[in-house]
Amino acid sequence: MIREEFKLDNQLCFRLYTASRLLTQAYHPLLSEHGLTYPQ
Repeated sequence: MIREEFKLDNQLCFRLYTASRLLTQAYHPLLSEHGLTYPQ
């Protein structure tokens, strides 16, 4: 059995990754109108 503190949903790095992905998804339509990608 996996201890509660080791579950993926309880890891800070996973929450930061999820937030980053959501932000990238939100910006994608706006940036693509100008032919840009998120890193640009």
